[in-house]
This record gives sequence, structure tokens and C-alpha cells, in this order.
Amino acid sequence: MLRRIAASLIAIASFLSAGTLARAQANAPQSRVYRLAPSSTYQQGCFEPCMCPLMVAAPVRGTFRLVPTAIGDVFQFFTVQDVRWIVELPSSPIVHHVVGSGSYKISLGTNTRTHQLTLDLAIDQNLTQHFDSGLVPMNGPFPRIDITISINGVWCLDTVFTLHARPLVWVNVGSSSVAWQGSPDSTGFDVARGDLGALRASGGNFAASTVECLANGASAFSMPYAAVPTPGHGFYFIARDTLGPTAQTWDEGDVAQIRSRDPSLQQASGSCP
Repeated sequence: MLRRIAASLIAIASFLSAGTLARAQANAPQSRVYRLAPSSTYQQGCFEPCMCPLMVAAPVRGTFRLVPTAIGDVFQFFTVQDVRWIVELPSSPIVHHVVGSGSYKISLGTNTRTHQLTLDLAIDQNLTQHFDSGLVPMNGPFPRIDITISINGVWCLDTVFTLHARPLVWVNVGSSSVAWQGSPDSTGFDVARGDLGALRASGGNFAASTVECLANGASAFSMPYAAVPTPGHGFYFIARDTLGPTAQTWDEGDVAQIRSRDPSLQQASGSCP
């Protein structure tokens, strides 16, 4: 019964606030939502060997979904869906919205591994343009992705995205346990539980609805948990990394998130310190 209840709660919780909030599933996810790290950048202008000044350089933030599709003799293949990024120009009110999709592949084996990311992106509803990294060496263990994509191979007049992406922490609620999973950079986790009804009634106030800290800086990836919400009520679960390049935020980085969760969760009596 708990699995059926949990599944219905996911739909409600995800509608209220997508991402790490209530990512409870019966099985491991077939796809992962990735968040861009703050070091990700957007550049547009002149690159070597052309001799003209760089026109635009700015951070880029947002998310995308990586979905495994096939495993061949040499590569594992993925589709990239729901690219939703924002480029915020420094000292300017101008914001660029980026949407698109594409594909990703990584070589198999344990020797020097390679990967390639290709995306068809539309910036501010302009015509879709094709970005490609080429087949390049991997700089770290999968599932983290560190890669540069461009239109012209980072040559002369070009538009370039340098991406540092990590999968969001995923939470799995079973009949007798709660488990979580992050990226290889994640070496500690906080996991909190809240009251779904209180979250709705308070207009999304995590300070008023977070009930308890289930894991505080945990190095483990699961814990026993068998509580069941009473009829007409529900739980939500939210997680974050505590060590790693995207640590110490409860935010998922989705451009649809209208405000940070961090201030209210810092005030919640049941939140993790």
C-alpha cells in the first residue's frame, strides 16, 4: 500500500515543485535530471585565430534530462531532453532563454574514455542552431559531464557553451527504507521530510512544512524508514549534497523555480543544519 500512496504523492509534489522534491520511485530512474554547476559559461564572439574582441561572456544555469537509449559495442548512447537554461548577462537586465534537445554518448571500457554531446538549441526563440563538442576525452567519471559545445568548433566567430553538469540527488522511497543517489562528486547528503498539506497551505513555505531531518551529512546511501501518511495526507522528501561542487543548496537549478528554497529551509525546525 505504501508504494501506491508514494506514487500518488510524487505526482502532487512534483506539480508543486519539480526536481529533488519528492523524487520517490519504486525502482531506479531510467533518466536523470542534471543541474549546471555555477562554473558553466556562455560565450559569443571571436576566438582564435581571429583577432577581434570577445563580445559576450556570462554564466549559464539550468537543467536538462539525460535518458539512456542503447549500449553498443563501443559506446553507450543517451538522448538529451528538456534543455532549459538561462544566460544572465553581467551588469545588464538582458536574460537569454535557451531551450533544446539532442544526444550524448560515452565510450565503454576502462582506458582513456571519450564522450560527445550534440544539442540543437534555440536562444530567445531564434532559429535552432546545432552545437557539437566533437568526440573528446572525458575529464572525470560519468555520470558527471564536463564538456564544451559550439557551433563552429570554437573557431573565429562562434557561440560556445562550457558545461559542468551533475545529476540532481534522487530519492527513492520504498516500503521499509529511503535511499538516495547523487553524482560521483557527492560524498555527503542531507535528506529531510515534510508535510505535503502544510506545504500547499503555506504557499510553498518549507520553513512551515519541513518536519524532520532524516539524514544529516550522511555518507551512506539509504536508511530504514517505514512511516506511512494517514489517509488524506502526504509526505514530501527533499535532498541535497553536502560535499561536492554543487553542495549546500536545496535548489535544483530549474529555470521555473521562482525563488530559492534555502532561506526557508534554514529556518525550519525540522530541517538539517
